[in-house]
Amino acid sequence: MKKLVVFLLLAAVIGVGYMNREALMARFSHPEEKPLEDIEVPVANKSGATLNPATESRAAALRAYPALGQKESIFNKTFLVLYSQAQQREPELLTRPDWPMTLAKRTSTSLTLATPPPVAQIPQLTPKPLQGSALDKHPGKPHK
Repeated sequence: MKKLVVFLLLAAVIGVGYMNREALMARFSHPEEKPLEDIEVPVANKSGATLNPATESRAAALRAYPALGQKESIFNKTFLVLYSQAQQREPELLTRPDWPMTLAKRTSTSLTLATPPPVAQIPQLTPKPLQGSALDKHPGKPHK
């Protein structure tokens, strides 16, 4: 019985981990991933004289959330969705120098607060009375 419960719990943990594998990979990935190419933050103009104020925030966001640099990760895709929403709903946010880090934090929060899939309920088992046991008062007679 204990082995069954342990097995079901282990299967549930593995299932939840598999369902959230992208979020787990985003949290534990290595920083040597290639930089994000989907976010177009101009680093300098053609003369190379002026740096974009969001450059530092972009680098900090990539350091803090390495999955942001992985093109097909859930973190990256969620970031891009939030970026396009910000373009439509909060264009003033994208004028601030810290907008990449702000959106990366929002992405992390939205992925962290996402509800995990429900875990299957373990059925309640009721023990059956033993018949013919040495512990019975009257061996050979069924319990009523």
